[in-house]
Amino acid sequence: LVACAWFSAATIVRPPAVYGPRDGEVLTFFQAVNRGIRPVVGWGAAKQVSLIHALDLVRGIQRAGTVPAAIGRTYFLTSERGYTWTEIGALTAEALGKRTLTVRLPEPAVHLVGAVTEAIGRLTGKAVMLNRDKARDMVQSAWVCSPERAAAELGFRAQIPLATGLAETVAWYRAHGWL
Repeated sequence: LVACAWFSAATIVRPPAVYGPRDGEVLTFFQAVNRGIRPVVGWGAAKQVSLIHALDLVRGIQRAGTVPAAIGRTYFLTSERGYTWTEIGALTAEALGKRTLTVRLPEPAVHLVGAVTEAIGRLTGKAVMLNRDKARDMVQSAWVCSPERAAAELGFRAQIPLATGLAETVAWYRAHGWL
């Protein structure tokens, strides 16, 4: 939600999955690929997800907050297209310089792991990255949104290509001992 200068109305921005340096939400995926495992959920058609690099998101939020015509509107700030986890995994492996093995995770197993880690989190009082809600998100066939309104009305387009953003994220994780 971006408050506009007049404070009488707002512009809503809805980002998809956000990645980039300092992000801990997708770190587990990077760690798995770094160990040589490329996880893919399900057996059917490839699941797709929209992504945005954190810096592109910041640029989009700034733009949404400075365009008067955006007041009262809602925008998806996202990549130009959806990506499959197979594509994301391959680009991540390339950025890491790793050979990987694709490991398919059955959807019921994802739900089970989400429930178990959520229970552990409750018992220990610690936040967990994978819970039942995240598991539900992971098994969906698509989490893809359209950037068209943001492009047409705000002049916003994500500028950081996925391969570049993933390589930058890997470099930051390594430099800070996260990988």
